[in-house]
Amino acid sequence: MKRAIFTFYNLSIDQEIVRLQSEVLKKLNKTADFLPLCSQTHGEEVIHPQGVEYGFNELFNKGYDTVMLLDVDCIPLNQYALEYTFDQTENGKLVGNAQIGAHLENPEHMYAAPSTFCLSRQMFEEFGKMTFMPDHRNADTCGFYTLEAEKRGKEVEFYMPTHFQRRPRNHVWDLGQGRGEYGIGTTYSNHLGVNMFYHLFETRLNIYNCLFYDKCDEILK
Repeated sequence: MKRAIFTFYNLSIDQEIVRLQSEVLKKLNKTADFLPLCSQTHGEEVIHPQGVEYGFNELFNKGYDTVMLLDVDCIPLNQYALEYTFDQTENGKLVGNAQIGAHLENPEHMYAAPSTFCLSRQMFEEFGKMTFMPDHRNADTCGFYTLEAEKRGKEVEFYMPTHFQRRPRNHVWDLGQGRGEYGIGTTYSNHLGVNMFYHLFETRLNIYNCLFYDKCDEILK
């Protein structure tokens, strides 16, 4: 199977975040082509969902069988995380970090979020090459894939938050229904209890970035 990992960012993102993610993947990734996608723009000239839409379509059109999206401030914690995620996706699952959209019509609906989101070309084509764009009513970025998978009876494997480093400012991010909370610097694990991915969140604010630096240094050393 031909595998790819991509991330999308623009020139406004802290370049140390970009560099460290790349270094972590260089160390842990033995299974896929890593293809960072940088928009030569600032701010919201090109928004994240547009980059996600372009990246998946471009890579599937280039013949990749399985594509993993990582937010630029999200990293695997071990080599197993990447191998396991690709393997489960190629076994017919949709796989990703658990998240909700509190502003959506169903604010407790859990979906595979774009921080870690892995999709096969087979599922992409079976679902009619549907959009990754949000409508901010029923789904956030990538959210329509979870809705469609559930509708068709496809298994969605969620990586659940196990712990986080800081509470977000002014509110709590809660998955609801007793499924746990997540926040700044969240570690996600699979159903076997293995820590898989670390996601900083809110990198664009340049407030918590040192937490990401430290986590990457921990892995690299």
